[in-house]
Amino acid sequence: MLSDISVRRSVSVSIGKDPSQCDPFYLELVRLFESDPLASPYCHPLWVSLLGAALGRDVYWCLARAGSRLVAALPHLRRVERFPPVTVVESLPYNCYAAPLMSQELDAAGAVSAARALYQKLSGAAVISRAYPPEWLDERIAFPAAAVVNPRACSEQIYVKRLDLLASEQALRSTYTKHHRKQLAVAERSPLEFYRAKTQEDLSAFYDLLGETMSRAAKPIKFSHEMVVVGGQQLIMSGVGTCYLAKLDGECCAGAFVLSSKAVTMYWLGATTSDKRALAHFPAYFLLHQALRDSLQQGVRMFELGAAPTQGLLDFKSKWGAKPVSQFTYSMGSNWVQSAAGLRSRLMRCRLRSKA
Repeated sequence: MLSDISVRRSVSVSIGKDPSQCDPFYLELVRLFESDPLASPYCHPLWVSLLGAALGRDVYWCLARAGSRLVAALPHLRRVERFPPVTVVESLPYNCYAAPLMSQELDAAGAVSAARALYQKLSGAAVISRAYPPEWLDERIAFPAAAVVNPRACSEQIYVKRLDLLASEQALRSTYTKHHRKQLAVAERSPLEFYRAKTQEDLSAFYDLLGETMSRAAKPIKFSHEMVVVGGQQLIMSGVGTCYLAKLDGECCAGAFVLSSKAVTMYWLGATTSDKRALAHFPAYFLLHQALRDSLQQGVRMFELGAAPTQGLLDFKSKWGAKPVSQFTYSMGSNWVQSAAGLRSRLMRCRLRSKA
């Protein structure tokens, strides 16, 4: 029986600072995360703290307690708009599970009750929910959306690969297309050197490569150097992050940064060089296979490769045996909050048009 539903703000933490040193509440959240076999890495308290610092947002947790025990927690971000003056509650961006962290002591009915209570506490939030095929999942990870919120439009397709925990590495390879198996074989016979990032120098080389990759795509990097390098090292040291790297003749030529929990591995960032000689050895194929293989060996059930907004990404991601899955956006609560945010957006567009 839930005894208390509350909202608590986390102590603001700058990137590079250990949250556990300044916020005792952080360790309680980590224990809940570690006890939840279905938690998403995007709900890890460290990731949430880093993301809030990177985006300049205040981090809040909606909490459910049974007596003195924390049994469920839902992270979200908040920002204050000056015009009109309104507080906007944001779900975590970048492919967050909608399901909150849950204690194992909750049965299915208790989980639904806790989820409903947490979301009803958050007035005006927009939440990204993963709509995995039901047959893939334990019932408890399937977000009980119907009881809490109303689905809106599908925003995009993401690619998710289900891992057969009983399969061998050879069986894993057989789920790839013939093209990907061929490129992987080339990479394994190549002079490339594969390793995992450990230092900030390793991560700085990866960030430079990320900048090169995004420049070719004519898109900005979503995350700062501090977030990827300093924050990335924190994620690696905490066991949440792994950055796989490849180099040729001493130069970093490819990288893949993943975030993992007991339930799912998320492909966060990937980068490759423009050097044709290095690309001829297909380093990115080996790195992603290594991440898939490690996830399989660790007992992870799902590997999420994310969206494929370009044909190149579609060709790369879809041929690993991943399935396209719809991502739905859910909204709930105070319509006036959403209306105010929408009004501000319309006014800003009018201002831009008048200046033009």
